[in-house]
Amino acid sequence: MENIHVLDNDTVELLTNMFNSEDQDNIRMGLAILNNADFTDVNIAEFVNQLNNKCWGLHFALFTNNKNEIRARFTYIIVTSNIMVSEKYIIVEDSSDFDNGEWFPYEPYNDLSDDFKFKYN
Repeated sequence: MENIHVLDNDTVELLTNMFNSEDQDNIRMGLAILNNADFTDVNIAEFVNQLNNKCWGLHFALFTNNKNEIRARFTYIIVTSNIMVSEKYIIVEDSSDFDNGEWFPYEPYNDLSDDFKFKYN
């Protein structure tokens, strides 16, 4: 994956419109932008949080590589329902791919030390 897109407020607004569109090609294009965003940017968590709050179908999984870098891979799930028919789920993905299969699912709880405790405010 190439980290070629730096997210900003304008890009988040554009992506929000793409993801909230009923056109799967628009959603796919938005995913291509998001999946190729620069995840080393210090503001990436804020912008992804904004997208998650505005785009109900956006979901992601975390991946890591041998360099201990962590990336998110986004998909979009469309739920359609009809009174006569049960719900139908459509998973929309983009065509971008991870580099040479060197990315593996990341399980953050495996990184916690034995004495780690969640703190409640």
